[in-house]
Amino acid sequence: MRSSVLALAALLACSPPAKPTETPPAEPPKPAIFELEARREAAVPTLIARTRGDEAPRAIQALGRIGDTPAVTRLLASLADPVSARRQAAARALGFAALLGSDVHDAETRLLAWWPNAALAEQITIAEVLGQLGGAASLPALTGVLREAPEPLRATAAFAIGRLGRRKIDFDPPTRAALTEVPGLAALYAIASDPSPPDDTHAWLRLLVDASDPDPALRRLAVAGLLARSPAQSPLGDCIVRATHTQSIAEAFAFQADISDAQALTRLRQWAAVYAIHGGLDRSRQLLAGLACVAAKPELVGPEHRAELVALRSAVQVAEASAAPASLALRKTLAQLDCRLAQLLARDPAWQLPLICLAQATARSIEPAVLAQGFGGTWPQRQLRLDELLRIGDPGARIATITAIATLWDDPVAGQAVQAWLLAALADRKLGVVGAAAEAITARCKRDPAPRFTDEDPLWRALVQKTGEAIGREPELYTTLVATLAATKVPAGARSCDAGLRHENPSVREAARTCITALRGADPGPQLPAGAPTRPPVDPAPLQGQRVQWFLTTEYGELRIDLDADAAPWAVAAIVELTRRGFYDGLSFHRDVPGFVLQGGDPEGTGWGGPGFTLPSEPSARRFEHGAVGIADAGKDTGGSQFFIMHGRAPHLDGRYTWVGRLHPRSYALLPLLTVGDRILKATVVIQPPFAADP
Repeated sequence: MRSSVLALAALLACSPPAKPTETPPAEPPKPAIFELEARREAAVPTLIARTRGDEAPRAIQALGRIGDTPAVTRLLASLADPVSARRQAAARALGFAALLGSDVHDAETRLLAWWPNAALAEQITIAEVLGQLGGAASLPALTGVLREAPEPLRATAAFAIGRLGRRKIDFDPPTRAALTEVPGLAALYAIASDPSPPDDTHAWLRLLVDASDPDPALRRLAVAGLLARSPAQSPLGDCIVRATHTQSIAEAFAFQADISDAQALTRLRQWAAVYAIHGGLDRSRQLLAGLACVAAKPELVGPEHRAELVALRSAVQVAEASAAPASLALRKTLAQLDCRLAQLLARDPAWQLPLICLAQATARSIEPAVLAQGFGGTWPQRQLRLDELLRIGDPGARIATITAIATLWDDPVAGQAVQAWLLAALADRKLGVVGAAAEAITARCKRDPAPRFTDEDPLWRALVQKTGEAIGREPELYTTLVATLAATKVPAGARSCDAGLRHENPSVREAARTCITALRGADPGPQLPAGAPTRPPVDPAPLQGQRVQWFLTTEYGELRIDLDADAAPWAVAAIVELTRRGFYDGLSFHRDVPGFVLQGGDPEGTGWGGPGFTLPSEPSARRFEHGAVGIADAGKDTGGSQFFIMHGRAPHLDGRYTWVGRLHPRSYALLPLLTVGDRILKATVVIQPPFAADP
């Protein structure tokens, strides 16, 4: 035994030493789906390869957000995927692509072919997507489930029918009959969206409006639907219809939309006398909307109303002075009411400018309309004041002035001054002022289809110059300017549109294509970008899987918004980065549509500004309902710093805009207090791991 052991030892000693085990080189980490998505078209082949396995839902969603031809082709093929979850993800992604402007080919036909054999969860998905990309062919399938299907499918189908109606797809008699038998918000949304409603739904809607205590959301929709069905062919009737599609002004005003202007205006004044003083914030804001509507129609208010308006204005001023110090929102609203009443009273040959009222910022925005209507003195006096308003620091007042003076373009006395003012506005530093000037030119061209410009016109040349400056920096402004160039009908303007055909931004490319088609009479077709888009200067990676809480301190208290970095990585990363820079501190809310949205985040305060970069669109299956927060944009991949908070349900936003989170329930009571002009005093973010306790 001993000799055997020694022999074995000798053998081992003579053997070559064992080599260490070699480990294969580590594979480089795969780029995150959101990184690939930001590269847009350049990353589509890689994303297609990752539409299997655990990453499939995100990769499929990314293809829909990108929406180029290879991406759509793959999504259409994925509708036949053996895995139901991937089929549903592909259907939703096709809906996103369609809403962002992509051509989704025969997606509707394939979805309808899938429908009869689909499971309930699949039918719910299909119904939602048909509302986003379908047409008249989708109505029978959606109508067929309204009466007897389980509630989730019925509601989804009704909302989808409503979305078709908003796209001007006429309902057929079976659809209308089925909708009037289905209770609830979804069916009412569809009925109110019917583009060509018959008279027999009028009485049903009026019953809902007349109900003593309906759901506020149902009431708003019923009023909007009722007014759409009886838009009295009169100044006031038309005004009410436009003003109330997203709000209910008030019973005494809205219910009278189908009677004479004189009766409706009498009701409004009677209602105003009571509720302006004793109605609280909601009633005062509804009255403000009503008076703004009347103020846009000078023919509705005559000398016989003056004493009544003076008495009402005096009562409003007393109420504002006596309001409790804590009622800041009510005091601001009453001050704005005072300005609207001052605007109505200024329609008097004896009125001398300027307009004086409790809210001077509001006065500067509404005075131009009175001046443009011919009140305030002789033309030289009014011209001097308009010139002053165009030079003040408030861009909102400058925009209001441009909108007002545009109505004087054809005036033989004022016309030359209007063109000089628009020329100066095109050189303004504020994007909103430039955009307002461009829109005024577009409106003028549409009123008179005959060509009014040549390539030697100074206004047209300034428009071309501004278009060239905007293409590299401001996609939203560029799309507005090329639309104006197209409206001028000057063929040479197509050269400015050529520059946008291969831009990295899809909204720019599509606007350029539309412009060239209009000016040259030939569609150049969809174009590929010259290169991948610039990566936004933010990093979504550290936020993935984390809880992100965004706090906005206002004069009324603190809004808390719970952001979802997994749903919209780039948008949430941008909010976090901008907040840390102090970008949002001091910014005001610039848009408030009661019953719809409150919007802020614009450093200009006009709705045109942003942070200096754009974000990729990140629509998802999340719903825009009360408290939801989204990113505002002017087309695909044009979002930035602007955000909106929902006052109520808006199905037509689902799948189109980037959903980033929702208002915390404890902040719901604060939301109705905020309106245009209210400021974000301070914005902060708190980032916590997902298991952290809720503060």
